[in-house]
Amino acid sequence: MSPPANPTRTKRRTASKEQRQAQLIKATIRSIAKHGLSETTMATVAGKAGLSQGIINLHFQSKER
Repeated sequence: MSPPANPTRTKRRTASKEQRQAQLIKATIRSIAKHGLSETTMATVAGKAGLSQGIINLHFQSKER
């Protein structure tokens, strides 16, 4: 029997929508506390949460939401 075609494939992350939103909210609070609201960017929040900016856009339509 031959080995799998792609043995380095990683498992897909499976966090619930609520878990991702909570993760993003916590990262946002940390960023605002450190940098202030006007200096908090989507990129900063994404970095602190360890997620992509696309995930933020998926869960929240704008900075105000």
